This record gives sequence, structure tokens and C-alpha cells, in this order.
Amino acid sequence: MKVPLYKERYCALNVPLHQVNSLRDIVMLPIITKDDLRKNAPDRIIPPGFRKNQAHLFTSSGSTGEPVAIYKDYLTVLRGQIIGLRMYKANGINWRKHRIVHIGDFDIPGSYDEECLKNFFYKNLGTFFNFNNVRLISFKAQGKDIMQELNSFRPDVIYTDPHILRELAVLKTSGLGEYVSPHWFISNGATLNPPLRTFVEEVFGGKIIDNFGSSEGGAIAFQCLQGNYHFNSDLVHIEVIDEENCPVGMHVEGRLALTRLYGKGTPIIRYTGMNDILVLTERRCTCGLNLPLIEKIVGRRLSPIVLANGRTLSGFSFIQIPYMVMKSLGTDKIKQFQILQKKRGEIDVLIVIDESLRYIGPSLDILYQELQRAFRKEAGNGLEVSIREIKEIPKRRAREYPPLIKSYININDCER
Repeated sequence: MKVPLYKERYCALNVPLHQVNSLRDIVMLPIITKDDLRKNAPDRIIPPGFRKNQAHLFTSSGSTGEPVAIYKDYLTVLRGQIIGLRMYKANGINWRKHRIVHIGDFDIPGSYDEECLKNFFYKNLGTFFNFNNVRLISFKAQGKDIMQELNSFRPDVIYTDPHILRELAVLKTSGLGEYVSPHWFISNGATLNPPLRTFVEEVFGGKIIDNFGSSEGGAIAFQCLQGNYHFNSDLVHIEVIDEENCPVGMHVEGRLALTRLYGKGTPIIRYTGMNDILVLTERRCTCGLNLPLIEKIVGRRLSPIVLANGRTLSGFSFIQIPYMVMKSLGTDKIKQFQILQKKRGEIDVLIVIDESLRYIGPSLDILYQELQRAFRKEAGNGLEVSIREIKEIPKRRAREYPPLIKSYININDCER
């Protein structure tokens, strides 16, 4: 191992590298965190002599924290894109014939979508293949403009993130996009919650395929026709560990420790920086794919909600509340939300209202009352809830996904 970060870490811990001969021995290696990559970037996370001018510098951020940057050479990028065809085939998508739209960070210099997908993948393979069935649309476009372009192109497949999926579905319910009825949506970039999946599928009548990946790990897993998550075991090695970095059993929730098995640039070995919670299973799928399954992708680790007495409650049940309340009221007024906790027993629920729906359906007073009731029912008497409308959820960077729960509480001082 020539990469300084790994070399020095292994030497400091006296890791017997000569005994690490297979993936079964990988538990002998230490965990690598996002902070490790961040503090050692850029030169200590790549091998000596690595040609940066023949690679792309990926920057990842979002709900996991401050940005982290890693290098991948363009052949590594190409391999990751080609493996995506496995997901297409498993779901009956013909990448040569079906009309496909990617909505992403196009026209943004330095972004992955612009540099790797548009300028490298499609530009280079365009020499050999005709991509007239593909459209690339920038996130920077207004929602109505995106819908107008989709209406003209009439895609069979739309590939984007959950935020855009919701925006498109709301526009569709308002009467736009008469001819936008794709058979498939491919969702990536953030956790897709069940209420949003149901909403989008009901509005468009199409099927959502969840694509699980990251800048660091590449293509990790995807859903098949039966809705099961298959992970690309020939590309990545997945471990599920507890807070002490020990393996957990099958059917038990734990943190993802990821090892990427291919590519040049920054190695990803036993990496926990994605901050995702998974459940593995030994069950096999009957869809025909000979790839192991992930039983459940819970999503990014969320801060717990802390009651007045110090008791903690899982954040996952709380982030479902706004969606369930909207569903019960028959509205989609809440465009975005964040739960903010600065003191025990108190939370602020920050709400961004969709202006196009502000005066349609139930009033904001009724919506807020139902939110108050639902949050208090979930927490009992140990939680004061304040509902507050704001114009935008604060974020550090463009295209960043703000955390759904932002807590300033020291969990180490609380009850488990």
C-alpha cells in the first residue's frame, strides 16, 4: 500500500498486511472515515506519481457533513457508468432504444455530471453509439422549463434525485406535462422515502428504481423488477458494523463500511463516511440476478430526538411525519422541511411551503395543527414542538442536501 494515508495508518497500528490475503481478512484493517480523507487531501489520498491531470476530483457533501474530495481516473469513471447498464437490463430498460433523460448538475463546470457524464462518457462513446435517445437537462433550469422539455421529448426513463422527482410530480398535478408519462424513474443522490415513492408513482403511473451509490463508492446497489436491492459484489465489498466497528449479523441494522474493489486514484477501504445504515440478508432473489441482496437501506444516519428527561427516540419515525400528515390531508404543500433541536425536549420544525399550492387545499393553520398533533403523539409529553415557516432550508453548498434532522445536543450525555 503506497497511499500515504493508508500506509501510515497501517504502520501505526502494526497491521500484519502479509496476513491480509482475501476479503475475509479485511476486518484486520482499520476503519477509514470521511475526516481521514478530508484531512489528508489532496496528495496523501493518492499513490505517488498518480496523474491528477488524467483524473477527476470528486467532491461529495450533503447531509453527512463538510465536503470530502477524492480522485478517480477516467477509466474508473467509465467502468462505473457501464456497470449501470446492469441495472437497466435487470429492469427491462433498453439503453439503445428507450428515451432517457438525465436531470443533473450539467452546465456546472467541475461537476461530476458535466465533466464525467456529459463531457467524457457521452462525448467519447458518442463516437461509437448514437445517443439521440438521450437528453441531459441541468438542475439550474426552472421546474416548469424542465417539464416543458420533458413534454416535448416524452421520455420513457427519467434519471434524477428525489427532490426533482417530487417537484415534477407536483407540476404534473397542477396540469403541466400532459405527455410526460415515463415507465421508469431512476432515483439517486438521496434517500427515497416511502411516502414520496408512492406519491410520484401514483401521479405518473411509472415505476421508481432506487439506485444506491456515492461519489466515493460508485455504483453500489440497485433495485430489480421485484423491488429487491442487489449490490454489485464484483465492484464493492459491503460490511455492516456497530458503533464499536464490530460486524453485526444478518437482519440487524448497522453502519455501512464500504470497500471499492476497482479503479485508480483514491482507494476506498473499509470506509464509513457515507454514514448509511443497512441491513443485510442471506436471502436470494428469484428475479434471475446472481447478486447478493441488501434487505433494507435505512438511509443516512439521523440524529435522535432528545426528550426533556434525556431519553432519545429514533429520528427515522419523525422524518416520516410531514409526509404522512400531507397524505392524510390530501395536500403536498410542504416543499421541504428540517427538524432543528437545540435543547432537550424542544424541536423547531422548519417548513418551506410550495407557493403554487399555498392557497389550495387545507389552510396552513390546519396543516400546522396536524403537524403539532402528530409530532406530540410520536414523542409523548416530553417534547415541545414549534412549527415555523421559512423561505429556504439553509445549506452550505449548491446542490447539497441539508440534514433532515439538525441537532446540537451531545448524545453522549443522554440516555440510550
